[in-house]
Formats: sequence, C-alpha cells, structure tokens
Amino acid sequence: MNRFLFTLLTLLIPIGGILYAQHLSTHLQFTAAMSGAQEVPEVVSDAQGVGIFTLGEDKNTLYINVSLSNLSGPITGMHIHEAATGANGPVVFNLATFLSGNRAKGVLKNITPEVITKMLNGAYYINVHTDLNPGGEIRGQIGLETDYRYTAFMGGIHEVPEVVTDGRGLGIFQLNHSKTSVNIKVLFLGLTSDVTGAHIHNAQAGMNGPVIFDLGPLLNGNTIEGSWDPGVHLDALLAGELYINVHTTNHPGGEIRGQIALLPGMTFDATFSGDQENPVVDTEGKALGVVTVWPELNEFEFYILHDSLSGPVSGAHFHNAVAGANGPVVIDLTDDISPVGNFISGTRPLTMDIFNTLLRGEYYINLHTATNPAGEVRGQVYKYAREGYTFEINGGQEVPPVTTTGVGAGMVSIDRDQTNAHYMLVVSDLAGTLTASHFHRARPGVSGGVIYDIGDSFNDFGGAYGYWDQDSDPAFDAGDAFIANEVYVNVHTDLFPAGEIRGNIIRSQGLFGELPFDPGFSDDLILTATLTGENENPPVTTDAVALATVYFGVEKNSAKINVTATGLSGPITGAHIHEGDTGTNGPVIIPLNNEGNRIQMEVNNISPIDLISLMNGGTYVNIHTDANPAGEIRGQLGLEQDLTFVASMNGDEETPVVVTDGLGLAVIHYTIGQLAFEIDAQLTGLSSDITGVHLHSGIPGENGPVIVDLGELRDGNRISGRMNTTVENLIAIFSGNVYINVHTTD
Repeated sequence: MNRFLFTLLTLLIPIGGILYAQHLSTHLQFTAAMSGAQEVPEVVSDAQGVGIFTLGEDKNTLYINVSLSNLSGPITGMHIHEAATGANGPVVFNLATFLSGNRAKGVLKNITPEVITKMLNGAYYINVHTDLNPGGEIRGQIGLETDYRYTAFMGGIHEVPEVVTDGRGLGIFQLNHSKTSVNIKVLFLGLTSDVTGAHIHNAQAGMNGPVIFDLGPLLNGNTIEGSWDPGVHLDALLAGELYINVHTTNHPGGEIRGQIALLPGMTFDATFSGDQENPVVDTEGKALGVVTVWPELNEFEFYILHDSLSGPVSGAHFHNAVAGANGPVVIDLTDDISPVGNFISGTRPLTMDIFNTLLRGEYYINLHTATNPAGEVRGQVYKYAREGYTFEINGGQEVPPVTTTGVGAGMVSIDRDQTNAHYMLVVSDLAGTLTASHFHRARPGVSGGVIYDIGDSFNDFGGAYGYWDQDSDPAFDAGDAFIANEVYVNVHTDLFPAGEIRGNIIRSQGLFGELPFDPGFSDDLILTATLTGENENPPVTTDAVALATVYFGVEKNSAKINVTATGLSGPITGAHIHEGDTGTNGPVIIPLNNEGNRIQMEVNNISPIDLISLMNGGTYVNIHTDANPAGEIRGQLGLEQDLTFVASMNGDEETPVVVTDGLGLAVIHYTIGQLAFEIDAQLTGLSSDITGVHLHSGIPGENGPVIVDLGELRDGNRISGRMNTTVENLIAIFSGNVYINVHTTD
C-alpha cells in the first residue's frame, strides 16, 4: 500500500474584470468638514468630523456617510439643519438612527427638488450634539464638491461712464476647489479700434478700481487664455468685487467690461472649434459658451458668443453624443440666434434626462453655417461639479484582515480634467498610534505600492484634509486608477506598521446599485463565510461549524442566502447578518430564517449602504442557540474566490515511509458555495495495480480515517471527476488536514 500526503497549497484565482466607467457621472457629491469653530456661538473642541452626502442619478435618494472623532463624550444627537454659515436654524433631517459609535451611515429617500435647491445654495449644515455641548459640539456647512465658474458678460454698458459700442465679450474664470488658481478664457469682438490692454481690476459694479492683474501677456488677437493665482485678491474675487476691462485706442479707459461673478446653480461651459467637428472642419471660427442650471432645477440658460465663422449662423442645436462622435439634435437653439452681435442666448425647461445628460458630458452644441451645413464649430458641454469617490476604513479591508476597533470614513473628489484630487477623512478608536498614511494602488483584496503620502495631512485629532495636485510630489496622475476603483487609503500605526485600517475607494455612483468592482463571475457575486465558535466575541467553545454563502443577482439588490450548520449544542434560536469587523460585535442588518440546521432564503431590497458594508468585509453571519444566546458560531463574510489545492505525491509522505518510484500530482478545485469539489490526479511508476484511492483526514505525519472514496472516479492511473461532500470535509480541506492515499496490491 502506498500513501501520498495531500499537502494542500491554496492558489487563489485572482478577481478580474475591474469595473470601468467613464469619468463623468450623474451623481453629485456634497461634503461637510466639521469643527467646533463653525458652531454659533463657537465651541472650543478638538473634535473632528467629515460628512459625505451623495445624490443619486434619480435625484431623490441621498446616501449619507459620516465619520467623527475626539468628541467630548457620547453623541446625543445628529441632525441636518437649515441655515446659512454663521446662523442657527431648525432641524430638517434627524440622523440619529444612522449612528453607530463614531460612524453614521444611511440612506434618505424621497428627496425633493426643494431640498436639492437648498443643498446647491449651501443652506444646510450638519450638527453633532453631546452632553457637554447640547446645542452642538461640531458642525459643518454642506456644500457641493465643485470647481467654481465665475463669468463676466462684457459690454460698454458696464463701463463707468457707459461707452456706446457694439463690442461685447464673454469671460470664463474657473477657480479650482482649493482656491489657488484661476483658468481664464475670454472671447471678445466688435470693438471700435485696436486693443491697447486688458486687465482685471478691483472694484464693485458701477465703480472704477485699480489694476490687480495684467492680462496683456495672455492676449492673442481677440482671445485671452491662461492662468492666474488670485493670492491676496481671493477675497475680492469671492465677493464679486473684481471686473475685467478691455481697453482700446478709441476708449483708453476701457471699451467693454464685465463684473466677474459666481452664478448660482449648476454650471457648465463649452469651448468651440472646427477641430471638434466630425469630420474636422478647417475654419478660423471660434466660440465660447456657458450653460447654467438654475438651483430650482426647473430651467437652464445658455449664452454662446461666436466669431470669425465663414458666414452667419444658420442653425444651432444641442446634440446628444460624447466628444468625437456625432449624435442627433435634441434641443433646437436656432430661434435664439441673435440677428446682430454674434451671440445665441435663451432658456429651456429642464428635465431629469437633460440634467443627467449634461452631467455625463454627453451634449455638444453645434453651430451650422451655409458653407458648413453639418456644423462649422462645435463644443462639448462639461460640468464644473467634481467626480465623487467615497470609502469606509476598517481593519477588515487590510490584507490580511486586522482585528481592531479602529474605524473611519472619507471622500475624494476629482476635477473634470483629472488634474487634482481633494480628500478628507476622519479616523477614530485606533489601537495604536498613527505613524503614516498613504494612497496605495491595488484593487480590493490585494496589497499595492504607495502612490501618494497623505501622512502630513493628518492633524493630532484623527482628521486629514488636503489636495493632491500638479504642485504635489509626485504630481497627480492617478485619475485612471481612481476610475477603475484601484486606489485604497491605508492608515499605519505603531502596533500595525503594515496598516491597521484600510479603505477601498469607490466611485460614488457605486453606492447606487453598481458594484465597487467586478469580481469576475459574470453577473453573479458571491460572498462566503466559515462559521466557528472561535470567531465569536468572546470566543465560544463548541464543535459546531457552518458554511454560509450569499449569492447576489444582476441588480445586486437581492440575494439568495444558504447556510448549513452542524454540531450545534442545540436548535438554532436565531440567525442574522450583522454589521461589524472581525473581533467586534455589531447590529443586525439582515435577519435570517432557518429550518432545522439549514437556512435557505432570498432577501430583497438590500440597501446600497448595506451592500457597501458587505463588499468591504464589514459583515458577519451569527448563529444563536439556547446555550449561547449571544451566538455560538459566527464567520466574517468575504468576497468569493475559487480555491485550488495541489498535492505533489510520493512515497516519502507515507507513514511509515514507503520506498517506491511512484509519483503523482493531484489537484482539487472547489467552487465556493457548493457542497462538491472537482479532482484531477495523474499517477505514474506505481509498483503494482491500484486497489483503492481515498481522501483521508489527518495532519502531516499521522494517519487518519477515510473521508471520501475516489474509486468511482478512477480510470487507470488517472482520477478525474466531481464528488459531492460535506461541510465537515470541506472545512478539513481548507484547514490543510486532508491527504490523498493511493493503495496498491503490493
């Protein structure tokens, strides 16, 4: 008899097919950085807080994610209030039911257009109350993550004194989110004489003021394009106290001017050229346009200024297509073409479809002429709102998982040109002292290299706030990685130098039904857990074990749940899926119904917030009995990965050793969620005929009983096929306590 030890080497089949999506989405991200300094009156507190509020495509669902730290005591209340910065106002939404320790997660349904209007206008703040500060210990104004479009509509009527001229101009000033740089685009035309200068001046409308920035070096014919650091003049820009002035020979004091103002609502712009036409059109024509969705979300307005076309504009339209592709006319602007002055201006009713198409960047405006009836110049319409990403931070996402009380959450937003990232995160309850923190590149479940150090962004109280931009070292170039959900935040401590808590960063649109990533199993997603008493908190001494699987369908809002348990101390008195990391206890999020020791059921209406917890390894299955009412066995749910076990076979592995030339290789493949496995084994050089092949239970160096007879799968010197098995046998295989034994006549 020859025995060959089945030394089990686990090969994890990698998760592939990372979900790819275009950069621009329909979801809007609002955020609040919370502090005691924002309370009215101000509260002296080291507490930190960050709130992330993501509005879904339907614009009636709001996902809320809040992380807090260093509060003076337990939270007694948390609300969204209505009032501007510096004022107190009434409660609009009570968020107390979403609280769990220093974290709050939840979904508000049936958000009305009136609520969105107030959010766009910055009329809400989030407030956290404690016993020591019942009126609020920290608060933060809720604002849209966006760059800022300041606009100047230029004409002689705005000069002081007024100038009579046919000249007009349009200036677009893009202030970045960090308020450190302004990108400038200006087009003007119809002036009475040559341009002698162009400047930004400091004064309110109706008044003249000094030059603060010379635009002359950026001047090219009748366009101005470049960048400007507002520096000490930022406050004047924010207050609307700057204007642009174009001077000419005939009007040295200025022929046209426009106040540089921030318009309310959602802002977009378009830069036109013949190069954007499909096919490209050779033309001197140019145009600049702005589109503004009013805060009430009932209308949008547009203004387009054009020059140097081959002839009068014969038609103008919004078309539906991405850049580089042609699409159908969806909104006709022809009736809004001005017969004089080279501009097109008007308003249209806003529908949700129009709004979402604008947000996706899938509209272009096309200007047609007699010479170029298919279009002479066109411009893609792009939003100023930034693309939102969010993440939860815990030990369960570390590789391997870390048992810790540390938690946190945060956000990232990226500008439309993917040149910079704004990030905020707050962590609390770390087991060790924070030593470092970074952005790493890797998909969930895999460790990757550092791509940006954010350690210096942390204050002493658990909050990190900063920007990764072109002035950083290294300069921001990770847009594609963020889009692919291949970036994670890692927080390192002295107790866990490789990382105590980690957060896989996902696009905010992933909160509303799309997965953070595609695990590579067609349209199905599977989570699994092995339940034991050792996993309980505190551990429970029991021989019971169980396997649990959660199968998600295509829509990811329903799942089929299967749990098979054996060896329990008594009948199941309760079973649930709880929210909580390894080693911590948490609340029930999904109750489970059992029949005997089996659970087979379907769960519907799984919320996006619960889906994210499930994806991030932040949930566990718990089975309760009379003897162990708090739970007899439990197991953390993790993403499915098929398992392959390999055994190199020889006589040296027998106990005692057998001298033989016999060799073999055996492979067992287990697909998660099935009480079966596939085996393929090839044998050679045996001393005599095979009389039996079995899987035995036993650790290396010891003999054990047969648990699976493989005889029916043998064909000569090959064993191949599929075998049904039991929960106990699978757990033994996973534990490395199974060997394959080949018996012969000799």
